[in-house]
Amino acid sequence: MTDQAIILTDDLPEIVLETGCVSGGTTLVLSDDLPWIGIGTQDPEPQMLMLEQFFVGPPGADGPQGLPGRDATTFTWDQASASNIWAIAHNLGRFPGVTTVDPFGAVFEGTVSYVDANNVRVEFNAAVNGKAYLN
Repeated sequence: MTDQAIILTDDLPEIVLETGCVSGGTTLVLSDDLPWIGIGTQDPEPQMLMLEQFFVGPPGADGPQGLPGRDATTFTWDQASASNIWAIAHNLGRFPGVTTVDPFGAVFEGTVSYVDANNVRVEFNAAVNGKAYLN
């Protein structure tokens, strides 16, 4: 029989895996010939649990239908002429995340303001052109 030690963290006690016997410390006893698992601490008598409690049974019935997820519709705005303010009418009916990129695809930041659930305003320090991806 060999003992194996697993230390979970510095602030938790050491767990010792043994076969068929209990010694000091926090112990998990695995038995080859008995249908139980004993779990104990410094107590001489470990608490006995039936192995059948740990077996995985057949899957149960399906649960109820979940709520619908968020609409996956995205919107791409193409700002062809350079401007320091992009007024974007997206008509998504929500307040989407906004990512702006230059003509080469590099992401750059602007100040995003939500006018309403269908319109976004992005303001930049200088006149720029590129695309805005709203999702």
